[in-house]
Amino acid sequence: AVVSTQSTGGVLQADVGYIREPPAMFRLFCHESLRVFHDRLIDNTDKRFFCDILSQMSSKHFGQDYAAETFEKKPIIFGDFMKMGADPKDRLYEDIKDMDKLKKVLNDYLDDYNMSCHQLRDQVLPTHGPAQ
Repeated sequence: AVVSTQSTGGVLQADVGYIREPPAMFRLFCHESLRVFHDRLIDNTDKRFFCDILSQMSSKHFGQDYAAETFEKKPIIFGDFMKMGADPKDRLYEDIKDMDKLKKVLNDYLDDYNMSCHQLRDQVLPTHGPAQ
């Protein structure tokens, strides 16, 4: 029940003004299914089997033609973090298709994190040697 709630919750995060067409809803469904189910699988055979099922569902229920390999070669990723520093109420849960931009944004977040951790360590760690 928790797993299906997570998948449904992800779909419900989407902005109805952004997800308007069946192909966009299909991509959102795939993203949530991949994150909730596929990412928990530990065996490559099981992961391929899951992608085969998703591929069959894409044709049968969504009228989309996705080969199972497509889910690995061109990942479907949604997120609300592409605008750094955006107020949470202004974040848009969007389909991220530009992998180069995604890598840049994630590296920027990592740089910010590393810089904030360094500052935090400087405040916590003593700046002088051990007491004599």
